[in-house]
Amino acid sequence: MRFIAEFIYNRFNVMIPYIRFIDILQILLLTIVLYNVILWLRNTKAWNLLKGIIILLLFYVVAAVFNMTVIVWLVNNCLSVVIMVFVIVFQPEFRQALERLGSNMGSGNGSGFLARLIPIDIGDHSEKNQFTKQTVMEILNAVFAMASVKTGALIVIQNTMPIVHYVQRWGTDIDAVVGSELLINIFEKDTPLHDGAVVIIGNRIASAKCFLPLNEMEGISSRLGTRHHAAAGISEITDSVTVIVSEQTGRVSVARDGRIKTNLDRKSLEKELLTLCTDEKTQTSAKSVWKRNRQKQQ
Repeated sequence: MRFIAEFIYNRFNVMIPYIRFIDILQILLLTIVLYNVILWLRNTKAWNLLKGIIILLLFYVVAAVFNMTVIVWLVNNCLSVVIMVFVIVFQPEFRQALERLGSNMGSGNGSGFLARLIPIDIGDHSEKNQFTKQTVMEILNAVFAMASVKTGALIVIQNTMPIVHYVQRWGTDIDAVVGSELLINIFEKDTPLHDGAVVIIGNRIASAKCFLPLNEMEGISSRLGTRHHAAAGISEITDSVTVIVSEQTGRVSVARDGRIKTNLDRKSLEKELLTLCTDEKTQTSAKSVWKRNRQKQQ
């Protein structure tokens, strides 16, 4: 790097500061962090507030340039209070971001960065707890059977983050192997458990009649029903995948990462669900397909 700086100075008589490799690395890391923070803020309620803060900062710069001492003094003395209020008001968003960071960095299924760096797996991957392709087929059979007769359904599938802490109200414990007939019976109209969500952990139905938090992020159409907003809400704060069957239209949707894909056919839903399989070959091939589709949409 020093050789390049000397060459430019000798050739063009232009002095540039000496830049070390660590300086470039710091710039790249800060750029990545800032980009991800902006990307995260864009889909939250804090986005409009951030734009307001930028306007106030520009106003402060103008005041400083034109030596408006009273305004500068007020801003300097109120800055610490504003920062504290910002942290308190948006505490749920900060918590969500940190939880997502922890999940992405060190998820127990080996997909996180830290899990790959330090290959220690303390999760329970016994055969009875695995989310397999057979489980996917049972869910697909139930979902499209209910869709054909317009039976509403809400099925939450846990991924790497434990979901029990994020459900507003845990329902009735089931603890039964996932089966299409059982799912259809649970969501049958006028049955005791049809209202609310079913939570699937591994290849077992953990609970039914669960209440989920509604979505906080912007971008979800107001025309979608309560089931869709609840599915978006749980997908914002966890890495779960939620399948929705509309009671009005019979259309099948899926919620993931705070986004909802609507009007899915059987093949599209199967691709989404196969990314959750704990079988390594199935998971790898399905995730590669899902990532390609995600890149096309972006």
